[in-house]
Amino acid sequence: MSQYLTAYLEKSSMEQRHDYALRVIYANFCFIKNEPQKALSMLRTLARDAASSDYGEYAKFTLNLNSCFDDSNRPEIYYKSYEQIAQAIFDKKNRHKWDDKAITEYTAMLRGRASEKWAPFSFIELLEHFYLNEDYQTAIIAAEFVTANYPQSWWDAKARARRLDIEYGALIAKFKRYKELGRMMEFKKGCGALQEQADIDEKLLLEGQIKESTAEFEESVINLAQRYKSFKVAREPFFKLSYIFEESGSQRDVLRVLSHVNNNFNEYPDGAKAHFEIGMYYFRSENYQLALQFFNNYLIDYENGREAAQATFMTGKTLQMQNRLTEAISFYKKALAAGEPVWIREASNSALEVCKTYYNAKKYQDALGFLSDMRAGKFDEGVMAEAAYLEGSCNRELSFTAPNPAEARKFLGRATDNFSHLMQRYPESSQASLASAALDEIRSGRISDSMLIARISNAIIAFFVLGFFILLGVSYSRQDEPLFYFIFALQAGFVTVIFFTALSFKFFGKLWEILFG
Repeated sequence: MSQYLTAYLEKSSMEQRHDYALRVIYANFCFIKNEPQKALSMLRTLARDAASSDYGEYAKFTLNLNSCFDDSNRPEIYYKSYEQIAQAIFDKKNRHKWDDKAITEYTAMLRGRASEKWAPFSFIELLEHFYLNEDYQTAIIAAEFVTANYPQSWWDAKARARRLDIEYGALIAKFKRYKELGRMMEFKKGCGALQEQADIDEKLLLEGQIKESTAEFEESVINLAQRYKSFKVAREPFFKLSYIFEESGSQRDVLRVLSHVNNNFNEYPDGAKAHFEIGMYYFRSENYQLALQFFNNYLIDYENGREAAQATFMTGKTLQMQNRLTEAISFYKKALAAGEPVWIREASNSALEVCKTYYNAKKYQDALGFLSDMRAGKFDEGVMAEAAYLEGSCNRELSFTAPNPAEARKFLGRATDNFSHLMQRYPESSQASLASAALDEIRSGRISDSMLIARISNAIIAFFVLGFFILLGVSYSRQDEPLFYFIFALQAGFVTVIFFTALSFKFFGKLWEILFG
């Protein structure tokens, strides 16, 4: 037995107590060294330390297999097999930075104990380690060993699926390089520069490789699903295949693959996911009508599906893209009710986007209506500071266009309340400083001055517009008289004054501030 490996595992398992995977490896190492009592003692400690982790379940399961419990002290054991534990653990991407030399030695030792019940779990653990640390060549070797030694099992399905992940990553890298070359060649073409023959040859080579690799990848995905249809890891690669076809711009193949999953795996959650992904594909393709149809159908046919909250949000987003903003807000409220934090945040941000759309279109009353809905609907606190500032800004803008001074004061009072509330509720937010500046402007009277200047400017514009059209009528009736040219010059002057007044509101405001403080 290697002294280096022994020293590494002893030291690391003591220093990295929360690296439960490494502690399992150390226990397995003790089994290999024929020190079962030491291994079992370590697993007892792990079961206690990792009580809330699936590695704790691994420890309890192994202890139970080794008859370490009796009816009086046997704990509740959640999982019924190492495969179930592995599915729970390896669904998460837990990347470890272990010593390469020690792990290589451990792998070599483990090959001699492949018949142990816990051995396939350890091989998959190592496969995951190599894959997540991008040592793909070693990962492929580990996968081949698992396939050869544990056929017709979940372990084999997992190993084959990981090999597909490696192939998928290589294929996506080729797509990326192919598109990069395409953009570079298009740029040269636009500049009138000559194309490099090496770039042309590489692009053609990649095109052929992508086509060949895609066909091989599809065949492998289908074979894996036919062999292990009941395992989730065997069905998931279909979604990677659909993405590959999307990258290649083949809509027919994207829909073919996703429809195949939806029709043939409908008894599994993947069938519902495929239906949802068709909607997502149409959304990304900006075919919003079909996207909306698939999202709505998902919510009807799979109302308890895993993607239900996201489908609710995406229905709202699709309606927003169609400018059906009132309907969009209603679906964002439903996304809140689903209770999933990710889609609560997304729905809140999108609802705020709707309000900003109305604000930018100067539809301040509509924006206020939606902002009131956001406040009542208890959208995510992360956007409510900005929503409060937007609400104050809407009321401030409405004060400029109010029909009379009393209405203007009412809107300014509301704006003051909005900004004051924002500063009290969200004092650390970036909007708090903006609200403070807005309040200073209102309380200093500069807003009232701005309103007066706006009214004066509007009156000037109205007077000169009216004068322009009067002169236009006069000039039309006196085209043959010398007075026509004088009237034409007056018209040009009126137009100049109109444009100057309309575009120099800030100039008048600054002049007022200089003259009157």
